Amino acid sequence: MTKYRLFTPGPVEIPERVLAAMAKTDVHHRTKEFMQIFSSTAEKFRQLVDSEHSPLFLACTGTGALEAALINSAQEGELCLYVSAGKFGERWGKIARRAGIEGVPIEANWGDSPALSKVRETCAAHPEAKVFCIQHCETSTGVLHPIEEIIPMVREECPSALIIVDSISSITTSSLSQRKLGIDILICAAQKALQLPPGLTILGLSNRAAERIQEGSPHSLYFDLKHELKNQAEGSSSWTPAIAHILGLGEVCQMIEEEGLDHMIERHNRLSKLCRFGLTQLGCTPVAEEYPANSLTPATPPEGIDAEVLRKKLQNTFHVLIAGGQDHWSGKYFRVGHMGSFSEADMRMFLGVLYDALSEMEAKLPEKAEFETSLCSFV
Repeated sequence: MTKYRLFTPGPVEIPERVLAAMAKTDVHHRTKEFMQIFSSTAEKFRQLVDSEHSPLFLACTGTGALEAALINSAQEGELCLYVSAGKFGERWGKIARRAGIEGVPIEANWGDSPALSKVRETCAAHPEAKVFCIQHCETSTGVLHPIEEIIPMVREECPSALIIVDSISSITTSSLSQRKLGIDILICAAQKALQLPPGLTILGLSNRAAERIQEGSPHSLYFDLKHELKNQAEGSSSWTPAIAHILGLGEVCQMIEEEGLDHMIERHNRLSKLCRFGLTQLGCTPVAEEYPANSLTPATPPEGIDAEVLRKKLQNTFHVLIAGGQDHWSGKYFRVGHMGSFSEADMRMFLGVLYDALSEMEAKLPEKAEFETSLCSFV
């Protein structure tokens, strides 16, 4: 199997020490020893995101967590407001329709965040809403929605609404305190900045969210979170948990503690700025200029270059993986992931490889020495 460097916005490269923690094969989830690990890891994660209530671990990918959060927060016939400004924002509406929940989108063009006036206007028109859903980082567009401005508006206009925030591609890359921001359900997933394989999601809960879950009756057995609240409080789970992922998450929490969360966030901020700077020097055009994410950078390639051809060139010739644009962005945009344990040296390496790929595709570029000098000037 070919070995690739992953500069994708998930999955990301997994550190060796995390792989080692996950490789333990003599662990059974119904033993006292694992139940202690389960509870201690949950507490570490609660402290990481600063939530009121113990989190819930679910063995599923991100979409499963979005569905679990929504169907346990609103009942059939109730109203859900959601920000739709990318592929993952649109997914809230699809989940709501399947569950018989009325979904009202607050829309913005891909690459933008909705105007704050539009958010307030929509919320004011629907004060009865039971749920408000938003991505912190919309991974399809690289927009970091200003939830610190949006959430207070929702609280004011829709006091009964639970605030659900998808932080799958922002956790540990951007400043995020569940308690301070007033988030009721914070959705996290393993395969992005948490540096684990896909298969584990974590729901950070407020006390208000836990109460709503206890009152709910979702049309789901697997995602009926009432049972998870009871069982996970005792260090267990309703169904077989993602054992290896939970072992790995404990190691990830230790790594974050060693680096320091503030330092980790600043490192990702530097990587984002370096990536955008380097792409611009190569004639690419990064998007999401007003609200750029620290975790990934989408961009259009230089004039005359097809983004999908460039992506395949990087993969087949240089063994470097990036992501393509999704839906109507396919072939026009590419996405560079820079979350996890990446350093500035890794980003400079990627930009050098990108230069070589574009050069082979006969893109109009500065001289190589000139480009390298410009990267050295980045501070």
